[in-house]
Amino acid sequence: MDYGAGNGLLGIFARYCGFGRVALNDIDLPFLEAARKLSQALHIDMDAFIEGDISQVKDHPYAKQLNAIAGTDVIEHIYNLDDFFGVDSFHQPIHGFCFYHSQQSAEFF
Repeated sequence: MDYGAGNGLLGIFARYCGFGRVALNDIDLPFLEAARKLSQALHIDMDAFIEGDISQVKDHPYAKQLNAIAGTDVIEHIYNLDDFFGVDSFHQPIHGFCFYHSQQSAEFF
């Protein structure tokens, strides 16, 4: 699952690269709708589009199939890490969490 997907590029690319099941999640419905339109325009099917925070993800039927979570520029928006990464939080073991953050600084330009 691409957590905090925004425009969905990470999850769409994962599916394009051959990941078997991919869901996109964002707390902001306009971003999630943009991701849906982008995946449709690229003819890349997603398994689920989940609106909300980690609570809504855990309650979604897709959570029963979830085994890895990835995100880009979203870790700073997870305000309760114990709740998010809690061992008993999901319906089955999560085999991987991967979060990327891109530093933006004028020093790099």
